[in-house]
Amino acid sequence: MTLFLPSAVFLMGQATTGGILGTVTDHTGAVLANVEVTILNLDKGISTTIETNDSGNYIQTQLIPGRYRVTVQKPSFRPFVQDDVTVSIGTNTRVDAQLQLSDETQQASVTRAPSRSRPWLTRGQPVTAPWDADPTKLAYF
Repeated sequence: MTLFLPSAVFLMGQATTGGILGTVTDHTGAVLANVEVTILNLDKGISTTIETNDSGNYIQTQLIPGRYRVTVQKPSFRPFVQDDVTVSIGTNTRVDAQLQLSDETQQASVTRAPSRSRPWLTRGQPVTAPWDADPTKLAYF
């Protein structure tokens, strides 16, 4: 019986999972924090979603060996997708992502506000305030 004990301890120390890690940057190389990273096991259909830290890094350990898809998404940027990422036992596979700005543009309309009537202001006359020379009120116009 003591002959089996060392082999059982040896088996318990063996790794059975791997991981995926990486750094997410923008098109200028600046790191991006709080970016959503989804890791999908292509063989089992199981996914997990994590976020990058303040340094733009992410890591997901305890992944079963197999093929994965890594999708990185952040508003205002195009999604980054890396297919066929292989996770092996006892190793971490690096998948760095550089996000490009989205082609989508937002339009804003600016309209002029209606002018306020200032009967005390007429063209060609010196500007004088109709109230006491309170500096807080002078900032109004």
